[in-house]
Amino acid sequence: MSFPVSDSFLADYQSITTGWGAIELGGWTMVSIVGEDRARLVHNMCTNDICRLSPGEGCETFFADVKGKIVAHGFVLVAEDQLLFLTVPQQASVIIKHLDRYIIREDVQLLDNSDKYGLLVLCGTEVPFILRDRLGVDSVGWQTPLQNTTCNFQDIELLLVGFNALWPEAFLLRYPQGEKERLLSSLDQREGAPAVWKTLRVESGLPLLGVDFGPSNLPQELNRDARAISFNKGCYLGQETIARIDALGHVNQQLVSLQFSENTLPEPGDKVFVAEKEVGKITSAVWSPRLEAPLALAMVRRGFNALGSELQCERGRAIVIPFPAFQRS
Repeated sequence: MSFPVSDSFLADYQSITTGWGAIELGGWTMVSIVGEDRARLVHNMCTNDICRLSPGEGCETFFADVKGKIVAHGFVLVAEDQLLFLTVPQQASVIIKHLDRYIIREDVQLLDNSDKYGLLVLCGTEVPFILRDRLGVDSVGWQTPLQNTTCNFQDIELLLVGFNALWPEAFLLRYPQGEKERLLSSLDQREGAPAVWKTLRVESGLPLLGVDFGPSNLPQELNRDARAISFNKGCYLGQETIARIDALGHVNQQLVSLQFSENTLPEPGDKVFVAEKEVGKITSAVWSPRLEAPLALAMVRRGFNALGSELQCERGRAIVIPFPAFQRS
């Protein structure tokens, strides 16, 4: 089958998925939360259980408003002296404003460190061995999602994070701004194409704020319950709505993965139909070398989003498939 993508993209994709590679996540938001009451504040404001985490651990989570709608989605990392929240670009002011409203007497400070650091995603089955041989970090036995540690490489202070939200094997590497070229050169690796990151995240079913969802969505619509929501942690902002949905057993729409039967790539915003009835919209679309087919994330209404459901889109037929298995075995 011919691939409707460039040879350079395929080379990067194959190199990363069968060996290893590095892709920059440009401009990602990094908010540091410090102070004695930092864990309690974040625990009371997000959907996951922060208080159970120890330094070197982390979790995926949502911040919701009082109505249970999404304010932010990302990853909390626990260090000895702070919590770090990682998410998509240009979200620091939103997050800081949201959290700051609920700081009364608590000892908590919110710091936007997005401009101080850059972020690489390292992908591929060989990454653990590269980390061991080049950085001296033995990550082979890491089992906890978002396990993290600091390390020093040629006088560059790095933060390494196991990133099990992405297949086939992925880590985030935070570095001081201005050190990317020296870091990549020392690792004997060039920077991969951003299009490969997009393809890997769609294959993994990883949605992004501002792309696949927004502030009008509910956390359970993103199909991340097992990763990002604790239903046993007790009260937090937005918990009443989220618990009510859990008791009801469903949301009215949910993000799903669609594999297309034709070679035509859908576009974000394309409508999804069943018998000429609109039932959803495409949010992200890529050509998947893994599946040798167009692949999309789409928000699809209840009753039409079950696995195996056959849908008609503006640019071809599609079927709802599972998100690929990308967790470490």
